[in-house]
Amino acid sequence: MNIFFFIYLPLLLYMLFDFKKAFLLYVFMKVFLNQNINLTNLPGVPILTLELVLNTCFIIYYFLIEKKKRQNHEKFPLKIGFICVFISMAISTIFSSVGFESAITRALQEIINNYIFVYLFWRVLCEEDERDVKSLIKGFIWVFLILGLYGFYEKFTGKNPLMDYEVSLNPSDKVLDWDYGDSNRLGMGRVKSAIVHAIGFGVYIAIFLTCFLFVISRFKKLYDCSLGLKIITIFICLSCLFFTNSRSPILYFLIAVIPIFNLKNKSTYGLIFMACVVLILSYDYISPYLQNITSIYSSQTEVRGSDLDMRMDQFDATFDIAAPSMVYGMGVKSLDIYFENDSDILGAESVWISLLIERGIIGCLSYIALIFSIFKLGIGTAKYFIWSSAIAWLVLTTVTSTPGCEISFFMTMMLIMNRMSIIYEKEFVSEYEQ
Repeated sequence: MNIFFFIYLPLLLYMLFDFKKAFLLYVFMKVFLNQNINLTNLPGVPILTLELVLNTCFIIYYFLIEKKKRQNHEKFPLKIGFICVFISMAISTIFSSVGFESAITRALQEIINNYIFVYLFWRVLCEEDERDVKSLIKGFIWVFLILGLYGFYEKFTGKNPLMDYEVSLNPSDKVLDWDYGDSNRLGMGRVKSAIVHAIGFGVYIAIFLTCFLFVISRFKKLYDCSLGLKIITIFICLSCLFFTNSRSPILYFLIAVIPIFNLKNKSTYGLIFMACVVLILSYDYISPYLQNITSIYSSQTEVRGSDLDMRMDQFDATFDIAAPSMVYGMGVKSLDIYFENDSDILGAESVWISLLIERGIIGCLSYIALIFSIFKLGIGTAKYFIWSSAIAWLVLTTVTSTPGCEISFFMTMMLIMNRMSIIYEKEFVSEYEQ
């Protein structure tokens, strides 16, 4: 038994007394969970992650107990996208090349962690008023300040005792350990903080930072904080975004941040001023990383990682693998086989690679339907921001995988932005500026 049980399992007891508060507290704490924190680590026994157990307990309790107490009939805005994903998974599971039993286990795990959890979050979020939404923003600020400060610790000490402890909990054949030394990426290393991979940490930071910047610039009447907290949060998150030494999270940030800079909005100029201050303060830290950003276009670089040519090679290998079952795929979990036996796909660094192999063309269409559903979350003040964020996520997952950060977090943050826009329109519609 490890320390994480004593940290997270009391949430299940708290759930019995106040489901809503316990669940929202779990939403914050869930960021720190990963595939190395398990309930079972025995050889020959399927991995049972703590995240899966907690998600399942909250979901079962809600549908058996809490749902009867709540009169919430608001339509779930991602319903069509979710249904398409479920149909795609069901078809690929039935025809899985790894066997139905293995495929259904993986499919259920993904559905629970990434989709039913998000549905449950939406049901709780629909009951939120202005005060509760403020609490969500405050909570995530503290979560990412903790992640960021620990990232600074890792950067300047070269040590990550939390990740070392998580790795020590697992047998060598089941552990996820992406260990990057100081020699990696132009000798600057890669920071992953409490997330299993540097890319995942960067994606978390990019999603939160763009949402935070949007909130303090466009939703000031709903939530505002001191100038000092704004500068500290932006400085820590922006620095850590570069410390990850990952190109794709920065690409997400640059796309998603575009609608924030509305020159007709006076608060934009304050945001630009804060951004300049943060850039000046952090320039010495981030300037060495700029070469890494441009290296994606060239194979003639010392930066280790896939350039565009390598990505094309991966797609060529993917089409060869998926050819026998291009329509519905080789089945959920089948990608694991090709990781072991086909080096040409390398790390399968695109969502389309995993979709084509595991769920075929139907899976790709279901993913497009899901992204379209996220687009439809864009209403009112948050309309263009959610649109740009959805495009940024689509670009991000096209050019790379996101180990350590699942789509559930992205959908969670977009639902919060959607909800804040609804509340803002209701309470401040007379002062709303398009």
